[in-house]
Amino acid sequence: MISNADIESVISKAVSDGLQRFPVFMQIEIADNMIDQGGTGGETSKAPVFNTGKKLYKSSGKLFQSFIKGNKDNIYKASVRGSVASLVYGSNNKYAKVHEFGAFIKGTPVTILKTYSGRKYKRGKTTTKMSQYFWFKYSQTKAPFFMKLALAAQKNQGVNIPARPFFNPAIRQFNSTGKQRWVGEIKASILNGLSSALLKNRK
Repeated sequence: MISNADIESVISKAVSDGLQRFPVFMQIEIADNMIDQGGTGGETSKAPVFNTGKKLYKSSGKLFQSFIKGNKDNIYKASVRGSVASLVYGSNNKYAKVHEFGAFIKGTPVTILKTYSGRKYKRGKTTTKMSQYFWFKYSQTKAPFFMKLALAAQKNQGVNIPARPFFNPAIRQFNSTGKQRWVGEIKASILNGLSSALLKNRK
C-alpha cells in the first residue's frame, strides 16, 4: 500500500524533473525557427549576408544560447508546490524582443569632420555613431554589406529591424507536437515512480 505522502512525493519529483527538461524541448523548436548562417559568409568572408527571408539568421549564437537554462541571459524559474506547478521561461538578451517584434534602432547624432575611412566632410556635417561604425567596418572589409548599412543609418538616422518571430512560433510548435511528448515523459516517470514505491512497500 502506498501512502498519500508517497504518491505526492512521486508526482512532485516527476513534475519537477519535467520542468527541468522543458528548456530542451523549447530549444529544439526555437532552433527550427532560425537559420544557422555561422559567424561568416555572404558577400565577403568577413561580412554576413542580408536576410531577406522571414526566419532569423543565427550567426554568433548568443541569442539562441540565451534560451539554454543556466546561461547568463536565460530566464528560468520553476516550482512545484502541492498540486500547483509554475514555470517562467524566456530570454533577457537585448536583441530577443527586437527580432521577435521588430524595431527601429535610432542612431546617436554626431557632428564630424571626417569618417573612419578618412573621407572628409564639410564642417558641421551631421551623421550617427552607428553610421560611423558601419563605415569603419566597410573600410576594414570592403564588404558592400557594411556600406549599405552605413548609408541607411546615415540617411534614416538609424536602422529598421524587421520582425522575424522565433519564440512565439516555437511555442505554437511545442503546443502542437512537443507538448504531447513532454507530458508523456512526465506521466511515464510518475508510473515508474509509483511502481518502484509499490515494490519497496511490499518488501
